[in-house]
Parts: sequence; structure tokens; C-alpha cells
Amino acid sequence: MNPLTTAETEILSGFEKQLTGHLLDCAGANRVKGHGGLTILKPSATVYSGIWPDDFLFPQIVCRDILTKDELHDTLVFLTDSITELECVPDRVEPDGLPVMQPGWYDSPHSYRMPMHLPAAWMRLLSYAEEWGVEIPHKDRWARIITKSFDYVPFSCGLAYIDPQRPYVGFGFFDPNRISGFELMSSMILYKGLIRASKTFAGFVDDKTIQRWNELASGVEKNITRLYVPELKGFAAGSVGCRQFSVWANGLAYWMPGIDDGIKKGIIQNYEDNADVLFRYGFTRQIIEETGWNSLYKDIPVGHYTNGGYWSTGTGFVLPALMDGKRPLAFRLLDDLADNLERFGFTEWTDRDGNNSGAMKFLMGMAIPLLALKGIREQRNFLDYF
Repeated sequence: MNPLTTAETEILSGFEKQLTGHLLDCAGANRVKGHGGLTILKPSATVYSGIWPDDFLFPQIVCRDILTKDELHDTLVFLTDSITELECVPDRVEPDGLPVMQPGWYDSPHSYRMPMHLPAAWMRLLSYAEEWGVEIPHKDRWARIITKSFDYVPFSCGLAYIDPQRPYVGFGFFDPNRISGFELMSSMILYKGLIRASKTFAGFVDDKTIQRWNELASGVEKNITRLYVPELKGFAAGSVGCRQFSVWANGLAYWMPGIDDGIKKGIIQNYEDNADVLFRYGFTRQIIEETGWNSLYKDIPVGHYTNGGYWSTGTGFVLPALMDGKRPLAFRLLDDLADNLERFGFTEWTDRDGNNSGAMKFLMGMAIPLLALKGIREQRNFLDYF
């Protein structure tokens, strides 16, 4: 990333302080008691109540004061009992310990099998906990369930693959979108998860498993440009279903090893040329097309939720690339985000007119922008945190 000036560093420090204060306040309001008196960190004050691996972990990556080390250890013990004897990792775990295997509500799941990114998401939680000095309970059992879950993910031509004839969910935050073929976001998340697993579980799985994980990760790195589409000026969400420029995922793809400067410039140009559509209130859509995703599992009106709604979470995904390639636009986004987050009640998403969603005090909407600011401040490759 291009170095920051002293003035830019001071401005970003102010944004980071403001967002951290908001995150701590909202996280405090989202703490509830679960089974056995366990402190559960809910993703939001309303709508969502369980432990999703992404929503639980990312706020703590950017603010380690949210849960104590003992509370995090107790959560891992709770999750160990819920998860490690299953056939694969779940979408989430409810406050009473019940694992829920698919995204969506009980009576209307969005998928029929494990969303592809989940082994990497749970692996990330274990990896960070261990880095923070929290022991992984029954690490041998976690090694088995993570191994089985990675084995459950189809790869083809080096990338995560969803059968277009029988599609299912890849990345959780895209769960209503019928993305198929070679799949961009899950491939990148799995790439990092496989690398983490090979380090965390060395000595707990056999050498052949470690070798396979490393080979799969290498395959993603070598083949990610299969999803590059020149006419899109970037990477497609899927090679078949939703063959559209994936706004959030391109923000991560920008940081994949080996991506040349020409591709990076195209991604930034896309953001700049479509800024009036993509960015509003400092929030960011998942797609450029005002007609929405071209294929969905659920009937979601255009302009709502993942189908064209505006998310502060999404701003975090694109911010480091913009700070590297189009700094004035990045600062404009941050200004708008700072002005509107609290005004909108820290909503999960909003429509173009500023009508908010049901999920308020949504932690990921602060955590991912904060993660972006952390990466910019530390001058690190943004993908490293995933």
C-alpha cells in the first residue's frame, strides 16, 4: 500500500477512535447470557442471536476488550460441545448450544448443504484464539471436524466449485445469491483457512492432510484469475451463476498474491466510475447493476438486503483497495460513514432512501471498516486478517 502522510495518519486515527467507541458501546448492548450462564456476544441487538464465526470473531480482532480471555475460553468450550461431533461445521450455534447447519431461519434455509466458506471461518476463530493465548479445548476433536469439513468442499481447477445444476451457498454474507461455477469469495476465504489449518493442526493431522491443504491453497493462488473477466474490469462472483462484478470480493481479490497492476487499476476504475451507484451514506452495495443479482435463492426486492442494499460491512471490504488506488474516494467514504453510522442506529443495511433494516447495532458493520483501518495503519495486506 502507498504510505500515508502524517496528516492522513491523524485523520484515520480519528476515524478509528470513533468507530472503536461505537463498537464497544454496541457490543456491550449485545451481550446476553446463554447456556450455563455463558456470555454470548450476539451479532446485533435485534434479529440475530447466536454465534456465527465471522460475526463473533471480527469485532474481537479489532477490539480485544470486548470479551475477556476467560470469556473467550468459555465460549470455545461451549462451541466444542456443540460442534465437534457433527459431520461438518454449522452455520451458527444458538445460545442454548443448538447447532444450525444452514443459513436462513429454521423453516426456510437458503441452502441444502454446508456453505463453502464455513470451514475457513471456524478455523479462523480457532487460530486467532490460540494466537491470543487461549487454549483450544479438545484440539484433536477440532482437527477431525475441520478436516471433515474441508473434505466436504468441492474444488475444481484449483478453485472452490459450486455445481451450476445444483447450486448452494458459498460465502455466508452472499447467502441469498445463487452464485455457481468457480466461486470467488469462498475460494479466497478458503485459501486463508487452509493455510491457517496447516499451521494450527500440525501434529494433530497426518502429513498427507497438511500436504493436501497446502496444495489446495496453492491451487487457489495459481487459478484465481480464471474468474477475471476483462469486460467486467475485475473478478466475477461466479463463473456461471452471478457472473457479475462482485464489489466486496474484488476488494479482497485486489490483495491476492500475483494480481498484476493492470487488474488492480481496473478494479479501482470500476469503483470510481460507478461510485454514485455503489456508495451511499458511506455504505456499499454488493453489485454494480441497479437491476440486482441475476440469480437468487430467495425473492429479495431490488435495492434491499444483498440485492442492492447498502452495507457498512461492504465499505470495509473495499476501503483498503481504495486507500491504495483512489485515496480521495476512500476518505470521502469514511467521512460519509462517520456521519451516518450512529444516525442509522448501526443498521445492518439500508436502502437508497435511508430506510433501515431490522438488525440494529450490527457489529460487523463497524468491525470490517475497523479491520480495514487497522490494515491501512499497519500497512498490511488486507487478506492477511482473513
